Amino acid sequence: KVTYPDFTAGMLMQFKGNNISGVIGGALHHLTRPNESFYESTAPLPRKYVVHFDLIWEYEQSRGYYRRASSFKINPGFIYQNQASLSTFALGSNFYFTNIYIGLWYKNESFDYDTYSSFSFMGGLRIPFSDLARVKLMYSYDFVIYPEYTFTGPTHEVSVIIEFDDISLFQPRTIGRARSRDVGGSMECSPF
Repeated sequence: KVTYPDFTAGMLMQFKGNNISGVIGGALHHLTRPNESFYESTAPLPRKYVVHFDLIWEYEQSRGYYRRASSFKINPGFIYQNQASLSTFALGSNFYFTNIYIGLWYKNESFDYDTYSSFSFMGGLRIPFSDLARVKLMYSYDFVIYPEYTFTGPTHEVSVIIEFDDISLFQPRTIGRARSRDVGGSMECSPF
């Protein structure tokens, strides 16, 4: 048995403004191009390149249902992936209103419409248990719109996400008697 190490490198840049935040990132997978052959031959794993961006626009209203603040978020995004001769991209947006999620995404192998294409619809509920914990129940439905690939049929996905705030796997560093300060603040991931 032979083991080949494999590594990935990536970078994220987060930005924030008035009612808008976003993330731009990229990654390079299989830096060492490990051998994936089952036999004595050599078959190096091709590198995979990924580029993505994600924006979140937030609109908050001071009075909502039962005088609670209600919010509306728009979350457009894009991801492009390339490995060897396969390239794919996805472009779409998610929408959030108070505790309801809805999303629509378009996926394709090229920027031409006449190749393999699919749409994904997503819907979900956010169920808060307290100010520090919530459960998200999500459902997504993918279907192929290119006529030559309709034999695959649609796919369904159900997700249950449990979120807890103020839980840390690592304690803040202590320098002497003072704790180090989080300069940039925590990075918020897309809420979808």
